[in-house]
Amino acid sequence: MKKFFLFLNIIFIYCIFASFTASSSYAASCTYTGSTTPNSGGAFSVTYQGFAAGETIGVYDRLGGTLAQTVGLTLDSLTSPQTVSSNFSVGAGGYSVMVQTRFPITNTKCADIDVGGGSGISCTYTGSTTPNSGGAFSVTYQGFAAGETIGVYDRLGGTLAQTVGLTLDSLTSPQTVSSNFSVGAGGYSVMVQTRFPITNTKCADIDVGGGAACAAADVNGDGDIDLADKQAIAFAFGSTPGSPNWNPAYDLNHDNVINQGDVDFANTCDTTIPTTGGTSCSGFFGCLAGILSPTTAFTETGLIGDIFTKILPIAIGLGGFLSVIIIVISGIQFITSNGNPEAAAAARSRLIFAIVGFVLLILAFAITQIVDNVFLRGSGVV
Repeated sequence: MKKFFLFLNIIFIYCIFASFTASSSYAASCTYTGSTTPNSGGAFSVTYQGFAAGETIGVYDRLGGTLAQTVGLTLDSLTSPQTVSSNFSVGAGGYSVMVQTRFPITNTKCADIDVGGGSGISCTYTGSTTPNSGGAFSVTYQGFAAGETIGVYDRLGGTLAQTVGLTLDSLTSPQTVSSNFSVGAGGYSVMVQTRFPITNTKCADIDVGGGAACAAADVNGDGDIDLADKQAIAFAFGSTPGSPNWNPAYDLNHDNVINQGDVDFANTCDTTIPTTGGTSCSGFFGCLAGILSPTTAFTETGLIGDIFTKILPIAIGLGGFLSVIIIVISGIQFITSNGNPEAAAAARSRLIFAIVGFVLLILAFAITQIVDNVFLRGSGVV
């Protein structure tokens, strides 16, 4: 019984460790291969992973938001990547190539393309990166339709603070729009936003009137704003000046407490969240096989996360099943002890150990879900 109780404690510790090492490598992904400025009839390919057979690739008109072309996915890619090829059957215009799930209906963008002679989607910010409110700026954009917008987004709260409409179509040649900042002091991202699907192309991060810039979110100084920075912030979560784990460098919004606002700020500045591509393994033995395969791309954190993500449900399920069986058997033994104090004491001891172990399993599951939703933005990997 003590060995079983030790086993449950190991699962509990393991779940906590898995929560902080799991990576987002299981997110659905797709990679577009082909020209970003094809003519109608031009060939293209999409490599996709995390989608089921029967779902579709959609070519969406970015101006009108309509679905202009579909290509069915005939091969299941839940365990390994697959590739589908086709030809464009759409007219000239700006489009987004997306993979669409059936339920819930969600789109994963593979690429923005410009059919019929444009030069792809891009934007360039011109002006000071530390302007005062009222300061002038310009954005040169290409691949966007008239009626779409430039948005100035507050990086801390994620809110849209200012918009500038695009009056000129730039699907075939670049255009420039100028305006003045009408926002208060703070850190912002200047983006060009398509109308459908709603996607943002970042032009620049700017710091109006002395607010915090994204560079501050690189708390470990490795040149990337990534999961490692957010984990460092998480370990100081809830601290204030004077706390043993307080670090002023982690207080990104300068409110004298390290909380969800600082994590959200780091998320908006994350330079590693993939929009296309990605490599993952599937299943415990599949991930182990990847260790021996020099052609399989893993990062150390990603590999550990993949293995833990696959073992975790099995371990919790097995522990819960054994706990219930022991609770039932111990209860029966306690009832049928017939006044034998030694038998009753042994049954009671087993029952207590099993109940405590079951509670630990519930806490382990709860901790993984809290960490996933609070620190990993609901990635679903733990």
